Amino acid sequence: MTLSEMTHRDVPQALALWNAHRGDVGFPYDELGEKAFRSLFIDNGSRTVKVEEGGIMTGFCSAYSKTEYLNGEDYDNTPLYLTITLADDDEAGDMLVEDVVSYARSVGKRSIAATYRNPVMLPWSMSDGNGVYHHNNAPGVPVGSIWQSLLERHGFDVCRLECGLYYPLAGYSIPPHVLDIEKALSADGIGVVMYDRIRHHGFDELFDALHGEVWRRTIEDNGRLASPLPVLVAVHDDLIIGFAGPIACEENGRGWFNGVAVHPDWQRRGIARVLFSRLLGVFHDIGAGYSTIFTDEGNPALHLYESIGFRTGGRFAVMERMI
Repeated sequence: MTLSEMTHRDVPQALALWNAHRGDVGFPYDELGEKAFRSLFIDNGSRTVKVEEGGIMTGFCSAYSKTEYLNGEDYDNTPLYLTITLADDDEAGDMLVEDVVSYARSVGKRSIAATYRNPVMLPWSMSDGNGVYHHNNAPGVPVGSIWQSLLERHGFDVCRLECGLYYPLAGYSIPPHVLDIEKALSADGIGVVMYDRIRHHGFDELFDALHGEVWRRTIEDNGRLASPLPVLVAVHDDLIIGFAGPIACEENGRGWFNGVAVHPDWQRRGIARVLFSRLLGVFHDIGAGYSTIFTDEGNPALHLYESIGFRTGGRFAVMERMI
């Protein structure tokens, strides 16, 4: 077996390998075309290595190192992100993981991580017999997959487990008990409305309190667009104390948003439930057929999502190895 970096000439064979594994246990990823494959694994600066035997590709591994950083991040404190390791057999898989560990050492990375924080996002799907629900970012390594066993064999630890959830939006309406919460909040001067950049203020204070640098960047980038996407905010006297969004309907019918959060000083009052319920209502109104999200199994928000009717369609392990 031989290892070498993947080039555009290898894409048809790599793509055939990818699509041949679709349907395998622990391989929930969407079918890819050549353009999407090149975008995910070659043209974005990823280091993608193939393993061949007798001229036949039997596996490949792709990893990515950040070049743009959030507040508080730099090259030294961000990992080498492991996007995928796909192999037909253990020998090929072992070679690929050993290679990526060696590469991480050579470029001075302190860790390798398979995580939702990877800027390279793999699209995947859930289904329940009534429909297929697409999500734009697999948040780690599929639990119970050959990939998980491979990484554990090479010293990777499971840091946390993530649940991928879905919710069909047909016929959605705001639950009566949420309307009751909303009414009680209104009596205290708290409302959930669409963000008005002239009227409302406090995003920076909110994200400082939440240590939400990803959310901060997303809201800032959205605000620079010629036509910013709508954002729901919870406000008290025009001070932003929570948000949900930005909000969009993707071509595949999925209602997309980046996050839902409430300032710590205003939590435990039902504000998050109202924000999320109103968000689903906006999705329904703009024609989204479903919503998908993921969250940590230990996150109290999981109970909120399940109580609304979200169902788990996949579980992922966030895995890391220190170098």
